[in-house]
Amino acid sequence: MKKSIGIIIPSLTKYGGAERYMIELCRYIQNDFDITIYAPDINISFLEEHGINENVKKIKLKDPFSLTEKYQFVLNTIVIAKYWKQEIQDHDLYLCNTFPCHLIDKHPMLWFPHEPMRAIYDLKYEGKVENRGKEIAKNLHVYPKAKYDSLKDYDFEAITDTIKAIDDSVKPLVTVANSKYCSDYIFESLKIKCDGYIYPGCDVNPFLKIKKNKNLFITVSQLWSHKRVHLLLEAIKLTDETELIIVGSGPEKENLMKTVKQLNLHNRVFFLENLKNSEIQILLARSCGFLFAPIREPFGIVVLEAMSAGCPIISVNEGGFTEVLNSKNSFLCRPFPHEFAEKIKLLQNDEILMQKMSNESLKLSKQYSWKKSAIKLKQKISNILKDTEKKDNQHSINFVSPQIGIQYYGWYQEGYGNSHWNDKSDNALKISPSLGYYGSTKGEIIKTHIEMIEGAGVDYLIINLHVDNQGINHTELMTIEHVASILKQKSSKLKFTIQIIPSQNWTELSKTYKLIKKF
Repeated sequence: MKKSIGIIIPSLTKYGGAERYMIELCRYIQNDFDITIYAPDINISFLEEHGINENVKKIKLKDPFSLTEKYQFVLNTIVIAKYWKQEIQDHDLYLCNTFPCHLIDKHPMLWFPHEPMRAIYDLKYEGKVENRGKEIAKNLHVYPKAKYDSLKDYDFEAITDTIKAIDDSVKPLVTVANSKYCSDYIFESLKIKCDGYIYPGCDVNPFLKIKKNKNLFITVSQLWSHKRVHLLLEAIKLTDETELIIVGSGPEKENLMKTVKQLNLHNRVFFLENLKNSEIQILLARSCGFLFAPIREPFGIVVLEAMSAGCPIISVNEGGFTEVLNSKNSFLCRPFPHEFAEKIKLLQNDEILMQKMSNESLKLSKQYSWKKSAIKLKQKISNILKDTEKKDNQHSINFVSPQIGIQYYGWYQEGYGNSHWNDKSDNALKISPSLGYYGSTKGEIIKTHIEMIEGAGVDYLIINLHVDNQGINHTELMTIEHVASILKQKSSKLKFTIQIIPSQNWTELSKTYKLIKKF
């Protein structure tokens, strides 16, 4: 029987690096495991384009909180993961991609962070600042959103520090980075030591016979301020006859188009978006060079894709993607427009150099493939599953003697005169409870009961959960939730079983079964 894997990702509609990475690896392991993909939004055609078959199940998670919510920034960075946790089924392994999926805290978990939440780490002070009357606000980018989040200045430090504290508190079983640079960055920011790194792959470009245009250059990027596309526009302005294709979308597009107009580049710079992978491959094959200038990009799959199209690379000398480049196929620059312009003109005017660098890019790209990446991923998965199975066997219960259980009622309402105490009836309690007329949901009461029960040598509890025509008994359900949480906190060996007491309302009974599966 195949092992089951739950793949969790915060978005699956846009054509970003994290999404592409997950889908390509899924394509190569989908026949080896029983896979379920979880995301708030799922682009089915996007999955089909990349060969994800119908056997891979897709489940939609709760949508992010709307901008009308007062604390939507906090809700969408911390709280949303706890909602998702309730919707995720049981699996042998949880493969989580990017922030905040690791906050779901399901185990065993293999986390591909791709990057930490950069808005609270190295990009914390890179967000745009805007005036709001007498107030100042900061625009932050939280991957994978397509819009900026805006925080008032006096909220900024408090909220980002709170998110950082929560982010630091969760340690996945295994964390794998997409480059050595990213691995070091994860350790520096989260103090999580990665179990190595797996580089992305790239497909062989099928359009290599297309002749390159010496005046045509290209960049593929989401349009955020930290991608520094504006730097590339200024570089193009310093060259003659050069044309630049910008493939991507994002909140900076309007500002970039204004810059194009101000620099009088409207006949030399072209914006394209929502392209298929094959269309991007054609554009890369035609281009003389690939331009890339993001701030400390953890990797950047598009660089490998550009190399597989025979593009020389002109980029900033920072980030994980520089690990797959060398001096024969790339020019690594400081983030200065004039340095980019100088290298652009060099390629334009020296066709022999351009061809040598193109050949070197093709040669290097062949070292990386999605199949190779998937083989490394499968090995990580196999190791985790073997270790988990070994630990389960070591901790299996040996039923050499009978187990003793007792009934534990969770329906009591707090206070004299409340439900179930029967203190006002003819057959009222003659002796009041030693703990007083307690409420079953109270934590201190439950802790005291657990101590008493453990002291008596009881092995397990039987907790009733009534389901009638009005639905589930929520007091009992809350008691069960609190008992489960407290037993976990105490690392107690005490077990419990839920005894459902149903009515004939089968719809409510089905809902109840799904609800209690999380225990």
